[in-house]
Amino acid sequence: MKAKTARILVVGLFVLTGVLSDARHALAQSEDVCPRPAGVAANPLETPSVTAAQAAGSAENLKAFALAAKRYLASIRPGPELAFSACLFRHEGPWKAGTDYVVTMSTDGRVFFHSGNVALSGRPLKPAVWGAIAAATGAAALPTTGAFGKPDGGALPAQIGGGYAVGFKRTVGGATLIMAAGLDIGESHLAQETVDPGNPRVRADQVVDRASLKTFVIGAKDYVLQLYRVEGRSALTKAKSVLREPNGRWRHGPVYLFMMEPTGYTTFHGAFPDKFEFQTPTTTLRDQVTGKLILPQIIQAATANEEGGFVKYYFDNPDDDTDSATVPKVTYAVRHVFRGQRPDGSTFEYSLIFGAGFYLGSPEVIAARLNTAVTTVLPQVMRAVTAS
Repeated sequence: MKAKTARILVVGLFVLTGVLSDARHALAQSEDVCPRPAGVAANPLETPSVTAAQAAGSAENLKAFALAAKRYLASIRPGPELAFSACLFRHEGPWKAGTDYVVTMSTDGRVFFHSGNVALSGRPLKPAVWGAIAAATGAAALPTTGAFGKPDGGALPAQIGGGYAVGFKRTVGGATLIMAAGLDIGESHLAQETVDPGNPRVRADQVVDRASLKTFVIGAKDYVLQLYRVEGRSALTKAKSVLREPNGRWRHGPVYLFMMEPTGYTTFHGAFPDKFEFQTPTTTLRDQVTGKLILPQIIQAATANEEGGFVKYYFDNPDDDTDSATVPKVTYAVRHVFRGQRPDGSTFEYSLIFGAGFYLGSPEVIAARLNTAVTTVLPQVMRAVTAS
């Protein structure tokens, strides 16, 4: 009997060793795509004991994977480590395998970070979907006890797509979130929402020069601030779907908004969320003519004074396949400091940079200049000719 038990233990040890080896190999592959930022030490919790690929098709493995994700997410520090973890979660590796990935949600039933499709971040869940997730985590206990009723979470019903959900609170930063693994959240899980888009003095399609660009960005900042006064920090998430609506008031062609922290950590990108949102591309985005880093220039312009500032650089226009790198882009950015009070009575300050840009050679700008020439310059020339 003892010999049989020993054999079982040895086999189990080999299996566990294989699982950890696979996880470390997958993490090494992920770091090829997500280089570790300088100063961010390896976190032992960033290597799950069960990977996303191994969790597929096994309820036991899925639970282990979800709880490993909870422990890792709870341990992450704001700043470079947070951006690094977001990169790990959104690329194929130990935390993502096809449609098996991690989604975090706020405790009011709104998607916070969708590692399968970042563009869905900020959207509200349907009541039935949110109800199932809240029941699995015991979220109803939060307002009275300050903790989830089910600390280890629970399985999600097949009616909403299955998966496993668990609530957690970040040990650094204090954010309370819910994490779901194995639930492929798509449009069918999301509720339709009508959010007042505001009435900007200058819309995205009307940005043709520095003056109109600055008015556009200031208008976006004021719009988000108004939502913030009514709804608090959740407004920063709620506004995302409105700000990235194609051909809407806040996005048109190559004119779109972005919001980022002074470190370069991008919390919102109106055009390419999967590429830039929840990332810190401070040391990667470069001027295509001069080779200089772009984000440090934008951050410097935004934070140098209360009025913000402009930066001109050369960067590919994603909305024009025929453009040249010699066509400059002008960006205006300005910082705002949010101040408020947490539920425990403590105060906080949160700095956020708002910005947008336009291409000097875009069709909209050229048309605007022609229109100016026709309506302003041409009459002056005709009067001069007539007078002479």
